Amino acid sequence: MAKGWKCARCSTANDDQAITCSKCGLLRGSAVIPTSYGPSPGASPGWQAPTQDPVAGVPPGPQLPFDPGAWGATAAAQKPLWRRIPIGWVIVAVLVFGGGIANAIFNASRTPDGEISKGGDLSATELRVGDCFDVKDPAAETIADVTALPCAELHKYEVFFVGAMSAAEHTYPSEEELDNYVDLYCRPTFYTYVGKIYAESELDIFTLFPTNKGWGEGDRSVWCAVHLGDTRLTASVKGSKR
Repeated sequence: MAKGWKCARCSTANDDQAITCSKCGLLRGSAVIPTSYGPSPGASPGWQAPTQDPVAGVPPGPQLPFDPGAWGATAAAQKPLWRRIPIGWVIVAVLVFGGGIANAIFNASRTPDGEISKGGDLSATELRVGDCFDVKDPAAETIADVTALPCAELHKYEVFFVGAMSAAEHTYPSEEELDNYVDLYCRPTFYTYVGKIYAESELDIFTLFPTNKGWGEGDRSVWCAVHLGDTRLTASVKGSKR
């Protein structure tokens, strides 16, 4: 004999695997609380509903003897709602809200003007001119996320140029083509940003290009950042003439 359960609200027979009633949508295991608190047939003479919903946990006001059967209530109905939510729903809720909390704690944030105000994780593709950051794993061949930092805090890199190579190029550029792009765009911008030509500066240029896979998917972005070897900086180099 097939197992199943009957809806407490509309008496519809439902499959045992169903979470909610196929007809009225009532959550399995829920008790039905009347929307009207008028006297119920079969209740004791003189019975009166409480002035507050007893399930809500609010102490009711003065009342005459209460007949639980008139409400269709059972001991299970007095349990907090979350105890009757399927475990899958609880897990989803934890993942959704937990992820939001984790993001708020570990991700970098910006001021209304766009400056990094709190250090934390940031996608490399979200870096902007003026952002200071550290690479999480200097030995990694590819970079997905960086640790963005306010420039007043210890950091290694500072972005001074964000551009894109020609979308017309369908094959991944060679080392020579990448170097030519840096010479054509990053070095002149270096002078504008730092205030000193690159050949005479103590600073070096660090570049981020799309991966071969990213290039195949249409990404042509290029980021150029300044750094001072292994020395960590404590301020922006913009206009520093270093």
